[in-house]
Amino acid sequence: MYWLDRGNYQTSYNVAPTSYQPVIRMEHGSKQTVVHTMKWGLVPCWSKSLPNSMKTANCRDDSLIGNGKSMFSSMKNAKRCIVLVQGFYEWLTKGKQKIPYYFKRKDGELLFFAGLYDSVRLPELLFTYTIITTSPAKFMSHIHNRMPVILEKESSGDIANWLNPDIRWNSELAALLKPYEREDELECYQVTQDVNKVGTDSPRFVKPVNNMGNDDKKEVKQEQFNNSDNEIHVKKKLCISGEVGEDNEEEEEKKPKRKKSTSSIKKKNAKYNNRDDDREDNESLSKKNWNKKESIE
Repeated sequence: MYWLDRGNYQTSYNVAPTSYQPVIRMEHGSKQTVVHTMKWGLVPCWSKSLPNSMKTANCRDDSLIGNGKSMFSSMKNAKRCIVLVQGFYEWLTKGKQKIPYYFKRKDGELLFFAGLYDSVRLPELLFTYTIITTSPAKFMSHIHNRMPVILEKESSGDIANWLNPDIRWNSELAALLKPYEREDELECYQVTQDVNKVGTDSPRFVKPVNNMGNDDKKEVKQEQFNNSDNEIHVKKKLCISGEVGEDNEEEEEKKPKRKKSTSSIKKKNAKYNNRDDDREDNESLSKKNWNKKESIE
């Protein structure tokens, strides 16, 4: 199978929207099935610029079923694809806390997500994709209210029809958008909270939190040390670059001076009053001593 734009792909244990991942699609005309590295977060062909947010990273199945029109209406007819993943995260919400769980196949094989794709010139040709989501399977409904549509690998006919651009959208394709109820084929477990940090990446992200070995703990300490070291480096860089310097001093001079509180003024006045009292006491004491001296003489 031919792989297009393979150089754009980078392995990751913490894939986020805007990253490049491999998807399977079928070429128009030749019907050749290819692997194509695309950007996650669909950008429609009529777009004039990249969107500011990635709300199109996922596509709800109910937006495709029926005759209602949506931005995905044209893509569901001839631009369907399969997104290849080893597993996926879902978050259990407990109050303000979000606890990540990892789902994967027990046999270690890849999961096939149903997706849609499109291409646009901005000005370079860009291929992007979205993952279709549906209601959760019973065994994961207590964790999250949505899940990706997982196509059954054994149904080669369904997969071929899903990829075929000559087959227009129909009820048979719509029937594939359903929860994956094969609980015996999937496993799920809680993973580290570090996966919540965007931009971080580590193999330990897909390990159960209860099975972290000494090597994983050492890796965590090393990451924490690197983060603190980077923070110190950034602070030094700010000072060296002159961002904390004369310009800031001029700005400080321009700022209006804060008025002193009445309590501090009272304390200051009281301090001066005490000094005056001491001065008067000393003067009276010197007068007494002088008078005493005169009387002795």
